Amino acid sequence: MATAEELLATTGASDQILTIDLNTREIKIPNTVTNLGVESDDDVKRIYFRMPKQYGEFDMSQFDTRVNYMNAKKEGGMYVVSDTSINDSEGTLTFSWLVDRHVVGYAGAVEFNVCMKILDSEGAVIKEFNTAPASLPVKGGLETEEAIVEDNPSAFDNVLARLYAL
Repeated sequence: MATAEELLATTGASDQILTIDLNTREIKIPNTVTNLGVESDDDVKRIYFRMPKQYGEFDMSQFDTRVNYMNAKKEGGMYVVSDTSINDSEGTLTFSWLVDRHVVGYAGAVEFNVCMKILDSEGAVIKEFNTAPASLPVKGGLETEEAIVEDNPSAFDNVLARLYAL
């Protein structure tokens, strides 16, 4: 899998990186990032994060990273990050969140934070770091498939007739 830095290089999205302030625990969202997508999108938007590699005495690259979220319908979920890049010359970590349909299933505000953990061999938490929640909107979409079938059963019958003809 490509690293976040490699993905950024191919997309040219360097002005769309959310930065994490380790002292305030805030996720700073640039003006160029205006939404998470449109209702019912699925795996078509990637959100990039950058943060310092060092937090006090801790090397944050040793932590497993995830993005926790609460979609607009207040359903929670988690994205496990798998593309962390380390830039030793800048002393930063870069990673991304590929936004799926569960995140953007409903129009409205999505809250999210970054959670980083070190676990022991049995899965118990040894260390945990969290940011404060941030929020981005999901724009309303226009899904028509269910409405067409409900409001116009003959359209469904036409599709079935075509399938049977094959």
